[in-house]
Amino acid sequence: MAKCTPSLRGKDEEWAAATSLAYNIGVGAYCKSSIDRFFDAGQPAKACDTFLLWDKAGGKRVQGLANRRAAERALCLKGIRS
Repeated sequence: MAKCTPSLRGKDEEWAAATSLAYNIGVGAYCKSSIDRFFDAGQPAKACDTFLLWDKAGGKRVQGLANRRAAERALCLKGIRS
């Protein structure tokens, strides 16, 4: 993950949120995701908001994943706003 999103170095909350997501969905999927592209394009708020799209397993929305993504998004946004 560090190689595909070097822009997050030194941004603790965003890094922690992205690491949590990457651990859950796999580094390969994370590195190909729109979240990574938004971070790399200098659009961190859009990247954080995009976490919410990753709430499905087997094509169906899973409440536990939705809760996890909401928490990751909140952590990510905290880093931007602080």
